[in-house]
Amino acid sequence: MLKKDNLRIFLACMGIAILFWLLNALGGNYTSQIDYPIEIIYKLSAKKRKRVKKVPNKVKVEVTGKGWDLLKFKFKKSPPVKITVGQYRRRSYFTNYELRKAFKKKRGNFIVNKIITKTIKVYE
Repeated sequence: MLKKDNLRIFLACMGIAILFWLLNALGGNYTSQIDYPIEIIYKLSAKKRKRVKKVPNKVKVEVTGKGWDLLKFKFKKSPPVKITVGQYRRRSYFTNYELRKAFKKKRGNFIVNKIITKTIKVYE
């Protein structure tokens, strides 16, 4: 009976220690690469241009934030970054610079450091 009680006490203490370790570890700042959702919006698209059949719906991004915020992003659906394609767009793709402008403001509770994806093709 005494051994059974000691085991319960040990497991309870171990569980509390793991909980405090997890709380402490996820409270720090981390840098990570994530796939952030995007939405391509064709606005008054030219009829002569042929759209790409499979436009990517995610962009690889390097972000910095608290561990809790990165974990929450992983399990919760985030609103996509909307990228508008205008009628008079000359190039058939978005460059990394243009993607950075779309991501310029703070996203959620973390900061976008850089965009890993180089280009997104929107027209054939």
